[in-house]
Amino acid sequence: MRDLRYSDLLMLNGAGASKACGLPDMRQFAQLFREQVRSLDDVASPTLDLLDDILSRDDEPVTDLEGLMTALTSLSGEVQDPAAELLLRNAALSERNLASSVERLSDYLGEWTTMAPLTAGPYQIITKGAVFPISGPILSSPSLALDASGLISRPVRDSPLTATRTDIGGITRDRVDKHRASLSAARQVLDDWKGYFAGLKPAAAELLKRLKSDIQNTYSTYKARPAGRSYRPLLNELLRRFPYLDVFTLNYDMVVEGVLSSSRHGCFTGFRTSGNREWHNAFPSPVAPKGSVRLYKLHGSVNWFQMGRKVIELPAGITSITTSAGAAQNMLIYPITQKLVYGEPHLTLFHHFARALRAARLCLIIGCSLRDDLVSSTLAFAARDRPDLRFIFCGSPDAVAANTWLKPFSRRFLVMERRFGDDAFLTELKGILDTTV
Repeated sequence: MRDLRYSDLLMLNGAGASKACGLPDMRQFAQLFREQVRSLDDVASPTLDLLDDILSRDDEPVTDLEGLMTALTSLSGEVQDPAAELLLRNAALSERNLASSVERLSDYLGEWTTMAPLTAGPYQIITKGAVFPISGPILSSPSLALDASGLISRPVRDSPLTATRTDIGGITRDRVDKHRASLSAARQVLDDWKGYFAGLKPAAAELLKRLKSDIQNTYSTYKARPAGRSYRPLLNELLRRFPYLDVFTLNYDMVVEGVLSSSRHGCFTGFRTSGNREWHNAFPSPVAPKGSVRLYKLHGSVNWFQMGRKVIELPAGITSITTSAGAAQNMLIYPITQKLVYGEPHLTLFHHFARALRAARLCLIIGCSLRDDLVSSTLAFAARDRPDLRFIFCGSPDAVAANTWLKPFSRRFLVMERRFGDDAFLTELKGILDTTV
């Protein structure tokens, strides 16, 4: 890991920052995707039915891109769905337990005779509903105490019958029949759930493929004018106050790179700047050139692709690439609830994020929902270890108040009234920086 000297102000951008540049946020993206599928698919298609089921739940907030992606990756089998796995595991466990119980009960049942009064035969004793054969010597033994009706009223201690009753535990034929009925129902439920999930898998896989392609295409372009109006004054102001910046973003788009390329400010993304633009953690160290930005794309970028063992950065506008081995894999960490797998360069970028937070005095957060647990926990650990770290938050106050990780540090969050892209946003930010820097 390169030993970088990070900037005093760290900036973290989420989807809300790109919304000001004409790109949809996650809720808008999900609805736009549904409209696209509706325009292309037959009304009765299983893909459209599944999409409507996911995005049109009653009495719940409208599902956004994260909810849609989570559902489709789970239903398609690309990742394990904890809820579905628990449902199927519990159904299977119930089926196994009932099967084992019925097997044990049936073993006992095989030794039983039909329930009948004692007078029907000399070898039956009825007690508490349990029926089992009794041999002649035991029946005539003085160790048994019978009541006036001929039923056992008090097995005498150490009698052979006492041990037999303890093993059986009051099992009746009716109880066995009920267990068998429960077992049949449990097996049916298990088969129904397996069939349900298997039936959804093809439609989910098709939708997921289309969704990933749509993410790639949508975030490969942006509106240059609103992007310039929003980002250029902000970056100019921050680079007037600080010699260079460390900017972390959760967005896939190339808005920041595009704005910087049209200005005098340099931009470094960790890829080699000449020849084959391969990931090499190639950030300027220990400090960045004056007036430049080190950009860390924590969830990847639309122009990052896996080429064999290498990750390369392609020019803007290229949304796919094919090699002799087939289509190259894009290096995006998709917005699902549990982002379980991180590889390179994402691991190194998150390491930079954690270290930069421990060096900065201010963290400016723009348009970030704070729903990513790894991001929120990293912010929280830095706040715990750095009592002097302060946060300027441009977003909904509820995002902090409802965040389990960050709520204990809410007093250190200064929430802005203006949103990124508003005319008065920069004026408000300047006032805050004048009193804190």
